[in-house]
Amino acid sequence: MKTTRNTFALLVAATFCASSVCAALAEPIMYTFTAQGPITGTLGGIPIGGMTGDVPTDVIEFKFLSDTSDVTPFTLGGVHGWEALTGTGSVTVRDFETSAVVAQGTFLAADNIFVSVDNVNGGIGFGSGGVSDPSDPAFPGAPAYPFAIASSDPAIFTYDLQSFHVFVSANSLSCLGFPGVCTTPTGLKTTGGDLIFGAAGNQFDPADIGEFAANPFTVPPPAPAPEPGTWALMAIGLIALGFKRRKALRVALA
Repeated sequence: MKTTRNTFALLVAATFCASSVCAALAEPIMYTFTAQGPITGTLGGIPIGGMTGDVPTDVIEFKFLSDTSDVTPFTLGGVHGWEALTGTGSVTVRDFETSAVVAQGTFLAADNIFVSVDNVNGGIGFGSGGVSDPSDPAFPGAPAYPFAIASSDPAIFTYDLQSFHVFVSANSLSCLGFPGVCTTPTGLKTTGGDLIFGAAGNQFDPADIGEFAANPFTVPPPAPAPEPGTWALMAIGLIALGFKRRKALRVALA
């Protein structure tokens, strides 16, 4: 009876997880923030960003790999939205014209990188120093440092970080201290050295173009196994090597 009951439970779970509801609850998701324009900084001591005449010098791309099941709602005063605190963040800087990598790094765990969306004011941020407890005085961390965008897309006011969407905005910023006065940006630790982005001041340090995208993440397929013929050649090679060593040993003992 116990086995039958367990089988029934598994069947119920499988049926439920075949629905779109279950798929939305647990699915790898990649959040990408892209900045280009007058905004500047350094990564590992290498200057990044800025403009060359009217053309952006670099494209700065922030990525955060998480899972839809790790997205949680938050409320703070009159603001409510969603945040993803669990995942791995990285930054890659590419030359605007050639796409060559200028600098890159993966954020260390101490940075507490997170992604959040404000459904009241219409902003999405790639933040640092993330805190999960709204009662903590440090909550939520720095939601707009190193980078965030504000969008006029109506979908942003109901967006929950659990579906795939793209927001583009000219009202982009990097601000440590948001929503107050932007203070002097501090270094965020990455495997490529410290990232320092944006500038201090009362005005946001803007980017000409900022983009947020949420896309499904799939693990790259494993490398194909060698064909049977390849295995045979490898075996013949190993046998030949064995004979060669044996012959050399006989000569040495003679």
